[in-house]
Amino acid sequence: MSRMSDTISSRFREERVRLGLSQAEVAGICGVRREIVGRWERGINAPGGEALAAFGMHGADLHYILTGRDKDAPQPVMLRPDELELVLLWRDLTEEQRKGIRAQVRALAALRKGRKKT
Repeated sequence: MSRMSDTISSRFREERVRLGLSQAEVAGICGVRREIVGRWERGINAPGGEALAAFGMHGADLHYILTGRDKDAPQPVMLRPDELELVLLWRDLTEEQRKGIRAQVRALAALRKGRKKT
């Protein structure tokens, strides 16, 4: 299921629906009236930390609600300029060239490990 909601309120509702809960059930979990949950889902108010924690304890994906990203989705990796240069060069190599470089890097890593043991 693709989750594309762009506001906390819409993602909160999406999580409630995904969990098969009614607004009244979420209200009971969060310790508020059903009307309050409706206000959260319409973006009139936002749930507080205690309410979100309670909702999370019942299976809601709080990371998704707050950020819009699935916690299991790949996260961006920050590369230093020298690392980025290597990646870009790597992409221009043939598979045979890559195979040779992997073997060389493994050999260098093994040598380095051998030196650390002494």
